[in-house]
Amino acid sequence: MKSDIGREGCLSNTLALGKNCIDEIETIISVKLQLIGIVGIGIAGLTIFGMIFSMVLCCAIRNSRDVI
Repeated sequence: MKSDIGREGCLSNTLALGKNCIDEIETIISVKLQLIGIVGIGIAGLTIFGMIFSMVLCCAIRNSRDVI
């Protein structure tokens, strides 16, 4: 039976091996934990950079209004 979930699909493993789907998801997450952490830190860095950039733009707009 072909699964639409993916290459490491929970449905196909559950049907073939009789494993619990939640246990299989926990296994996949624990194996790829380092990659998940790196992606999370990257997204957090981009978010912080975006907030700093928006504050710089806000301050520049406020200072240019005082000149006009």
